[in-house]
Amino acid sequence: MLYKQILESSNAKKEGEAIRNFASIQHENWRKGYIASNGDVPRVKKNSDGTEGDINKPFDEIHPDWQRENIEAGKAAL
Repeated sequence: MLYKQILESSNAKKEGEAIRNFASIQHENWRKGYIASNGDVPRVKKNSDGTEGDINKPFDEIHPDWQRENIEAGKAAL
C-alpha cells in the first residue's frame, strides 16, 4: 500500500524512481529529527573514496555512498 501511494504521489513511472523518491523523503524525515535534536550542524561521515561529507544536506546533495545506502534501505522498507 505504501509503495502504491509513493508511486502515485510522485508520478513515478518506474519502480526505481519510486524507491529513490521514498529514500529522499525518508532522508528528509531523518534530517528534521537530526536538526531538531542537534541544530542545523553538519553530520560528517567518511565516504568510500576517503573524503568526508556532510549528510545533513538534501538527498540530491549528499555523496553517492549515502544516497545508495538510503536507496537500499528504501528497497528493504518497501
